[in-house]
Amino acid sequence: MKTFLTAAILTSLALAAGPMGFEDFDADNDGKVTAEEFSAQQAKNMQERAQSGAPMRNAGNAPGFGQMDQNGDGIMTREEFNAHRANRMRQRTVPAQRKGMGQSRGQGMGMGRN
Repeated sequence: MKTFLTAAILTSLALAAGPMGFEDFDADNDGKVTAEEFSAQQAKNMQERAQSGAPMRNAGNAPGFGQMDQNGDGIMTREEFNAHRANRMRQRTVPAQRKGMGQSRGQGMGMGRN
C-alpha cells in the first residue's frame, strides 16, 4: 500500500510539472545546452517516469539533440529549443489524414443499417 501511494504521488507530480522547459536541460545555467546536458536530463527524466510507473508511450519518438540543434553547431540555444517545440506543436495540431474508422458515411456495414 505504501509503495502504491508513493508511486501515485510521484506520478501526479510528474504529470503536474508539464513539459520540460529549456532550463531543465541547461544544467549549468549558461544559457545553452550541450549534447551531454541534453542526454543526461533525458535519461534522468525517463528513469523517473519508469520508477514512478508512468506510461512510457512514444518514448522512442522523443526528439534527439540533433533535431533540436538546428544549425548543427553542437549547442542548443533557447531560440532553437523554442522553435523546435513550436514546430512540434504545429505538427500535432494539423489533422492527420484519416484512416480506419471515422464518423463518415461510408459504404461498409454499420449499426445494422445495411
